[in-house]
Amino acid sequence: MSDLMVHEQSGKLFTPAEAAAADEDIRNQLTPRNMDHIHKEVNEYREFLQAAEAEFSDYLVRIDAEEGADKVFLSFCDAIENSL
Repeated sequence: MSDLMVHEQSGKLFTPAEAAAADEDIRNQLTPRNMDHIHKEVNEYREFLQAAEAEFSDYLVRIDAEEGADKVFLSFCDAIENSL
């Protein structure tokens, strides 16, 4: 997230590759993202996630997405079957 550049007029975020490919006028208007703002966004997301988990804890199913695609799919299928 810290590598993204922002075009202040539009609010559009640019990856380094997008920034390099943009025309010179746009590139001159890009500024680095404010790290304080990024930290604020991450903290807001964490607070939202905690509130959502608390509210919907009876319905949440945790699946380890680090497993292979087949295992994740089977875990997902098991979760659906067990909820019926």
